[in-house]
Amino acid sequence: MLFENFEGFKKIKNEKNLNLENIYSVLEKYQNEMGKMEYKIEANKKVIIVAIDGKYDAKVRLDSNYIIIERILEQGEFPGELPTEEKGKEIEMAQADRMIDQIYDLLKDYIDDGEIKEHITSSKVTLKMKESEKKGFFSNGSTFEVEDESNKLIYTIVNKKFNKLFSIKSIECHMEVTSVNYADLNENIIEIQEKPFNVTTMKKDDTTDKLRFISKGIGKKLKISADYTENHYVIELNEIVIGAVDCLNPLTRNEYRIEINDLKEMHFVVSCAVLIDTYMKKENL
Repeated sequence: MLFENFEGFKKIKNEKNLNLENIYSVLEKYQNEMGKMEYKIEANKKVIIVAIDGKYDAKVRLDSNYIIIERILEQGEFPGELPTEEKGKEIEMAQADRMIDQIYDLLKDYIDDGEIKEHITSSKVTLKMKESEKKGFFSNGSTFEVEDESNKLIYTIVNKKFNKLFSIKSIECHMEVTSVNYADLNENIIEIQEKPFNVTTMKKDDTTDKLRFISKGIGKKLKISADYTENHYVIELNEIVIGAVDCLNPLTRNEYRIEINDLKEMHFVVSCAVLIDTYMKKENL
């Protein structure tokens, strides 16, 4: 069974026969990213509790010859409304599931060959991307503005329908930093073009039930993965999480929350948010 696709519950064959202390030593240097760790006793067995920021924690335990990582509610919290396709998950649940995925990837990486390539990262900046309708000679349709948490405008995004691309302009440097070309959208191919010459071609991955885009050809190894509601997305670059995108209005898809884990890739993560919106609106239509 492929536990990679489970949300909030992961299971790894413990082929190195790690004990809980071994696992703790592997994870402890990532406490600043994932949350404080501590041991607890449950049913006469020791477990590791990772205090993820929010109302959910992650529990790491041993079960027979498996390592189990699962989402749990903090003590005293009550289960919220279950996620639905229309509403999606609550943001805190999505954040917890993303961190559990990273813990799973790191431990699986370590068990596979003793080396860690998929390091754990955490959000450094949160942005909000809002859609508006603007019409003009070069633009007719979806336009976005991206603001930081203090409502400072960071990017403007204009849909140049004639050229079938979104132009992403940095307010700070007064220039286009990336564009998202959707000329081949009907083939489920979208290009992210970074200035001056870097092009990352993204294609929908048809080998999985969940929505996923992966990069094709030489260049950045990029992966955009959705949860089962297709409202929450993780963005990985060269197997490291660089950000995440949450759709705040699943029915209208006109507002997004964007987490930036790698500040150097902020414009790239924003471009991925535009790619997600473009594809999902094509599917809905």
